[in-house]
Amino acid sequence: MRGEVWVIYRGQEIAFIHGDDGLQLTFRISALSGMEFSRLRSGQRVSYRIQVGGSGSEAVNVHPESTSTLAKGTT
Repeated sequence: MRGEVWVIYRGQEIAFIHGDDGLQLTFRISALSGMEFSRLRSGQRVSYRIQVGGSGSEAVNVHPESTSTLAKGTT
């Protein structure tokens, strides 16, 4: 799955993703890979998987998309 980080709560160490499919998901600092949470920015494009747990669906294996991946998606 792919989407964009739209809200970050640094003190609570969680963030929200607005998925390209319209879903809105949270993810925890521990789900982020390939980037420090402190460097994460609103608008950052990410890829992720969805995991359903006791408190609902959340994003896991969250990876920032590289700038070369972003360039391929633009026209």
